[in-house]
Amino acid sequence: MFTYNDRSNNINLPLHTDYLNYRMNSVRRRHPELSLASPHKLRHTGATLARKSGVPLEIISEALTHSDKQITKTYVNTKI
Repeated sequence: MFTYNDRSNNINLPLHTDYLNYRMNSVRRRHPELSLASPHKLRHTGATLARKSGVPLEIISEALTHSDKQITKTYVNTKI
């Protein structure tokens, strides 16, 4: 789900969760007022924002590689 551009500007390379956790913890140490976050929480946020933007649940479910739309519904924090 997470991608980045490398130094050669290649896109869609996977971002390792250890690196992402390290970066998120680094921000949290500098800004203790922020609530705790994790890469998994970002999946929930991404799913919710996509749904609020009108993306069909089926597309979100496919992007998250869920086998069942009911799983995706637990990720989407909205009544849409």
